[in-house]
Amino acid sequence: MFHRSIGTLLATAGIVLLLGSTDAAAQRRRNKGDKDNKPKPQNFKLTGKVTDIRGPIIEFIDTNDKLYYVKIDPKQTKSIEVTGTADVAALRPGVIVGFNAVLTKRGVAKDEIAKLKILDAGGGIQPGISSEDPTDEDAPYWVVGRLKSVKKGKMTVVVGRQQIKADLAETAKIDVQISNYRMAQPGDAINVVGKGYQREQVVGIEIKIALSEPL
Repeated sequence: MFHRSIGTLLATAGIVLLLGSTDAAAQRRRNKGDKDNKPKPQNFKLTGKVTDIRGPIIEFIDTNDKLYYVKIDPKQTKSIEVTGTADVAALRPGVIVGFNAVLTKRGVAKDEIAKLKILDAGGGIQPGISSEDPTDEDAPYWVVGRLKSVKKGKMTVVVGRQQIKADLAETAKIDVQISNYRMAQPGDAINVVGKGYQREQVVGIEIKIALSEPL
């Protein structure tokens, strides 16, 4: 009688363990199914006009005044490009600029600079002086450096240990190509390639902003 009771208990325990194992396997399958059925983020292309910027969030509306939010995420946002123009007042010490110029051996531009571009280090821009043909004394150099001073149209730009001096033309055109989205203002055009679970709230992957007014 005692031996039969032990056998019965062992058989019952085996059944319980088997059922428990079966339940666990079923639960794992259900969890896997839940993961498979979970909504996945979609890609969206959006355009509109900037209405506000709050920290890493850019708020904008489309042509139907529908509100959208795009988040800047350092881990997911691949590129931000802000383009436009600027007034001479935007040329302040510390600003990174780029321009073409034929240079003397002393680093002085032979002609006035009629076109200048404001850049920033955030876009991966590296200071430097380069030319397609360095052996040609009349070949223009592409100069990228940090503006040291500008006074009465005379600029000094620092490139490494070298200083480049140039005169800025009175009618010089100043373009802007930066990555600082906080320079955007309400009314600026925005194009977004983003990812999210709903169209109205996305993480920005690629963001382009066109300034409607000069900096």
